[in-house]
Amino acid sequence: MLKSIDKYGITEYNKLYLLGVFALIVAAIVLLAGGGLYYFEAGLVGANIKTFGDACWTVWMAMSTIGFGDFYPITIGGRIVIGSMFVVGAVNMGVIIGIVGNLISSKFDNSIANRELKRQLDITLMKLDRFEDHFNIDIEVKFGKNEHGIDIPKIQHEAAWGSKKAYVTMGQDDSGIWIVALNSFDEDTSEITLDKHTFVCQDKAFDFYKNH
Repeated sequence: MLKSIDKYGITEYNKLYLLGVFALIVAAIVLLAGGGLYYFEAGLVGANIKTFGDACWTVWMAMSTIGFGDFYPITIGGRIVIGSMFVVGAVNMGVIIGIVGNLISSKFDNSIANRELKRQLDITLMKLDRFEDHFNIDIEVKFGKNEHGIDIPKIQHEAAWGSKKAYVTMGQDDSGIWIVALNSFDEDTSEITLDKHTFVCQDKAFDFYKNH
């Protein structure tokens, strides 16, 4: 999978997948350019590139911008191939360094972003709790299809978990946060419970909704 969206709504690209695809592209370039170089150089008097392996090694060294000098072209066509590989190699090195750098930095960046979102949500919930305490708001939990506490309900279904009956509702609050509310009634204990689970990403909320 090229990309995914975590439960905080952050898009994460599969950089290992991209790196693998890019490695295959580089290998194809080496083989094709090596074939071209071998075509121009093989069998000529004075040429030191005598095999297809020698040609691929020369191309690889040119692409790496190292260039050992143990093999080198003597024909115009061979020199054009190797000269082109220096340019291609410089671009490839920049792409590889960029992918690897992002692979490392994104682990820290997304982790920081996720923690910050979680921190802001926790602060919001604490403020709501203090607001309820200050105004002595007593929220009575009831059981029913309309007892979910969601500002904008979208979909709902009934569920049964052993002795519990439940209404599972998915929707959004006024701020746009996705919520899945589990309003359940235990027939054995007559206990009513309202659990709310918040999501930034709609897909994650819907997956949770389907599984309950």
